[in-house]
Amino acid sequence: MDLDVIILDDRLPHGPDGLPAQWANAAWKDQALVGNFLKYSPTSRFGQCMFDMWKKHWNEYIHHHAECGDGCQFRKARDLNKQWGFMGPTLVTHAYLSCKDKDVSVYPPSAFGNVHGPCNIGLVQNNNATLKWKTYALHACHHLTYAVDDLGGNMNRNSTMANVMQDRCPKTMMRMYSPNDARKKQFSKRLPAHSLMHP
Repeated sequence: MDLDVIILDDRLPHGPDGLPAQWANAAWKDQALVGNFLKYSPTSRFGQCMFDMWKKHWNEYIHHHAECGDGCQFRKARDLNKQWGFMGPTLVTHAYLSCKDKDVSVYPPSAFGNVHGPCNIGLVQNNNATLKWKTYALHACHHLTYAVDDLGGNMNRNSTMANVMQDRCPKTMMRMYSPNDARKKQFSKRLPAHSLMHP
């Protein structure tokens, strides 16, 4: 499980073996399944298949020949027939499709807050952006974490993310809203960047 996954339902770790899905269009269908939460037996067919694929494509991965997504600097388009099987969602998706295991199921996108995408920044802004349907955990992801950090103690306490943190991460929430932390946050925003590096 990724460190930025917040479990909302304590039954999740004891639930069925599986992995999360995310909404993916036709161009990104090779990233329909993600690996931020993987629960399976060490002897499962899927687990062994994933490691075998990772090993097989290791050289391509370290030379950045595949799964470039937004990081492709020398290619104008992804060749989905060639660029898969290396790390992250692509590896998980193709391992599952190649080695389906009846004991490993797929959680719907809503189960990990991946509706309509894996990063719903609206969660930190107000309480109108809600977690859809039954959500067992929330994958905070980079963009959502950055948004929380930028707002700091100014995050709306009625926002969906504030309610999640109050319930599941109370110590973090208390630090964010402590007078000293909020004052430091505001002070650092007013200072020019060079003054932070050279006091």
